Amino acid sequence: MIGTYQGKWEDGSVAQGGYADYIRVKGRFAIPIPEGISDEEAAPLCCAGVTVYSPMRRFHAGPGKKVGVVGIGGLG
Repeated sequence: MIGTYQGKWEDGSVAQGGYADYIRVKGRFAIPIPEGISDEEAAPLCCAGVTVYSPMRRFHAGPGKKVGVVGIGGLG
């Protein structure tokens, strides 16, 4: 595993997380953002959207079920 913040890559470079100008990830984790979607529209999907969506999918939330999202900031 290479952490997104302070993780070390095989070449010795260090991941800088949210403080970086660019992100470097293994290709299998990268999802292209479709043409026509602005950065402002895509940003919530890449962070908050994944944070909330992933556990809902893992625990089979869906139509007819009630869920509660508890958190600090914009997610809860």
